[in-house]
Amino acid sequence: MTELGVDGPTSVAAIEQRLPKRLLKYFDRTFVVNLAHRTDRRREMEAELVKAGWTDAERVEFFPAYKFDDAAGFPGVGARGCFVSHLAILKRAQRERMRSVLVLEDDLAISPLLQASEAALIARLARDDWAFTYFGHSDPEILEPTPPLTPFAGPVTCLHFYALRGEYIGRLVDFLELVLSRQPGDPLGGPMHVDGALHTYRQQNPHALTLVATPNLGTQRSSRSDISTAWFDKVPVLGTAAGLYRRAKGLRTRSSP
Repeated sequence: MTELGVDGPTSVAAIEQRLPKRLLKYFDRTFVVNLAHRTDRRREMEAELVKAGWTDAERVEFFPAYKFDDAAGFPGVGARGCFVSHLAILKRAQRERMRSVLVLEDDLAISPLLQASEAALIARLARDDWAFTYFGHSDPEILEPTPPLTPFAGPVTCLHFYALRGEYIGRLVDFLELVLSRQPGDPLGGPMHVDGALHTYRQQNPHALTLVATPNLGTQRSSRSDISTAWFDKVPVLGTAAGLYRRAKGLRTRSSP
């Protein structure tokens, strides 16, 4: 298979040779969603980036997440803050005409498998036929996986490690703005969790190809949630104990085969 270049036919292999070798360099910008007061999560996320070899500070930006006192029709104040934060990132990418953007949440645990698969991931992304790519997900039911990225039409919960291609950034911004303007429970999609909004967009636009990493390249660290808080997280002493338990549980999970 060849493509016609300036100086004649160019093989796919030659094109792939010109692609960046690290996933971080493939995207115009990588944003990490982080509430300003969650310095614990920022430190842990910085450590994850170092372990992954993603140390190019010019390409990674910690985005100050929004926080609200009023849910304004969303399932909760945390859900509203998460939704508005992701929307603000995409609006920024739209304004700056980014060709593609990678979004991480600050509780992401990056799989050790990532570095070995980056070249293959980039080669697949370079086909420019996709809209969404979920590098991390919460165990979607994927049939007959085709590494490293598998087309997937089902729901994908959580947005801790996903990418959006430039052609779809503006379209998704318009859709999320519509969601914000509607009443809760609107059949076309009113205020909801942002991962549900992206799934709603995908359902309404089946031509927008979604790719999912196989195997999963990112999970969520065990950490106190700012979106759905359990009762024991509100009690200072118990909340601290719960955080230590989550960290120990996360280490056990990541070290198990």
